[in-house]
Amino acid sequence: MDKNTVNYELGSKSKQFLREQAELIVREKMTLSPRHLEMMSPEALRELAHELQVHQIELEMQNEALRQTQLQLELMRERYFDLYDLAPVSYCTVNEMGVILEVNLATAELLGQTRNSLIGQRISRYIHKEFQDTYYLCRKLLMTRDEPQNCELRMNKASGLNDSNGLIGINGINDTSFWAHVTLAAARDSNGGMVQRMVLTDITNAKIMAMAMQESESRLRSLVESHH
Repeated sequence: MDKNTVNYELGSKSKQFLREQAELIVREKMTLSPRHLEMMSPEALRELAHELQVHQIELEMQNEALRQTQLQLELMRERYFDLYDLAPVSYCTVNEMGVILEVNLATAELLGQTRNSLIGQRISRYIHKEFQDTYYLCRKLLMTRDEPQNCELRMNKASGLNDSNGLIGINGINDTSFWAHVTLAAARDSNGGMVQRMVLTDITNAKIMAMAMQESESRLRSLVESHH
């Protein structure tokens, strides 16, 4: 939900509340017929006028309080957008079917797509086919254990979605793919529906180093064994 939608809904709710309050006051006061008003004493009329003025002031105060609350909510929403959108960490929200609902700028940059292009797509589209089962198991564990789950996935950038060569390049990495450490956490959206929050961390360099070390250790072990 964007800021304009939030502001519109807040404004609508404020207007609706004030309208309901005004209608309540009118209904209470309109029970007095013109005949009743004519029969009221000057003191009673002054008291009624004073009461109406008090109600008017109360409505104005309520309106100001709602306006201040709306401004505070707008500021909080803006801070949230700044923290979420401009965070150096890649954040992504998907529904129970794995469809992307929300991503920040870091995620869009990591996957090589615009945010608008990512919304509505399945996150699995960007997961290498050999790691689909790993992602599925991670999601399943999240639903059954109700605690954050972690996994490592080989993922494709948008430019590598049509790459059918599998793990290619140095240590299985090329310029259209990367390794990601993924953290999944269950949450609920504003409507109470279940969603999954994802944190994607690019661990490509660490993975390359680890693979290089394993390869060096393997070669060293082979050399030692060959001299025995």
